[in-house]
Amino acid sequence: MRRLLRGSFYVLFALLGVVSIVGIVGVIVDMAERKYPLVNVLPLISMSLFLCWTICMILWFSKRSKKILLFAISCLTIGLLVIAVSMNETVHQFTLGLHKEYQRASTTLVSGNNAFEDLRAEPPHKTSQGSEAESTRTTLYQKDVYFDTDNFVMFLISEDNGTTKASAVVSFDGNDPSREAALLSTLSMFFWNNDYTDFLIMLVSGENNGMLVFSNGKNVGSPMPFPDVHRELLGDESLFLKYKEDCIYLLDSLIDYNGMASFKEFFLLLTEQLEWINRMPTDTPVHDDEYVQLSYVGLEKDSLGRHVLAFKVVNKTNVTLTFQADTFALDGVSLGTITGSDNVAAQSTGTVRFTPREQIPSVAPSLLTGAIRVIDFSNTLWGKQSYVVNFVNTAITYD
Repeated sequence: MRRLLRGSFYVLFALLGVVSIVGIVGVIVDMAERKYPLVNVLPLISMSLFLCWTICMILWFSKRSKKILLFAISCLTIGLLVIAVSMNETVHQFTLGLHKEYQRASTTLVSGNNAFEDLRAEPPHKTSQGSEAESTRTTLYQKDVYFDTDNFVMFLISEDNGTTKASAVVSFDGNDPSREAALLSTLSMFFWNNDYTDFLIMLVSGENNGMLVFSNGKNVGSPMPFPDVHRELLGDESLFLKYKEDCIYLLDSLIDYNGMASFKEFFLLLTEQLEWINRMPTDTPVHDDEYVQLSYVGLEKDSLGRHVLAFKVVNKTNVTLTFQADTFALDGVSLGTITGSDNVAAQSTGTVRFTPREQIPSVAPSLLTGAIRVIDFSNTLWGKQSYVVNFVNTAITYD
């Protein structure tokens, strides 16, 4: 019986060790494919610690050394702590923020009007094509993405004589050039950010047809350039926000292609920055009584980059009041645990801020629900120390 238990112990931890090794290999492979490899650093550390734990447990069972057991427990404890830290949204956003600075410095086409100058420009027309070697083209990936029966995108990655080439056809009905320009810009940005130096994007949109051709990273021209209206709209950052759902739908439809998942992370980060920069001010009243007046004045960011909800408070009393939040929801999405406690002096106006644990659904929400506790620690205003101000689905108005 003892021999069976001993064998079972070795088998169990050997399997756990194999699982840890597979996990480490998977994380390393994923890091190689990501544009944001730092996101995988903490999972890699945790998987390595788990592997160390399994090895130490096997050694401990054979040698029964107290030092080995303590080391194994330490590895397991630290590994669990690293997992908890890696799952924290603030840590994740901070890690992406490190890449955000890298992207600004190192990618040719990220955001900003100057990044799209080469796409907007009238490309030089080729006068001669010259001779080409016999083509040995192989299709690596191909998918058609339909928005509806009249609007679709054809996406193709191929290899020709050892060179990877990308192409896309945006075939739309021509009713919304801005929408077409947003998708053209998104595809161009994907090709650039993934270092495709040879790519072609064709627009088929009623009478507004055109083609963009890049070879060795340069716009080599086309006998049929993009129409003027589309060239003027290329790189207009507001279109990423206006047609965000269409762009995300396109990326989600191609998510199984190598590099698309990390590009989607980048695109979401870009649109989040644009939404934050372009957010509208608000001063929405949520409560008014004989003691206090509260108005929601929008979202801010604290020193750690976390979103906080800010409220303007008018204290009508002659004592200092303390404000604490019980719960909040934006657009019907609960924000989980809320932290924060602020004081407002007697007969004064101040701002109180509360930090939600969950990620906010939008930087420009339409509806606000919440409960704020108003506390009088002097116990001079009413029969109890505090009361709760409630507001449900209050419509947020923007200036």
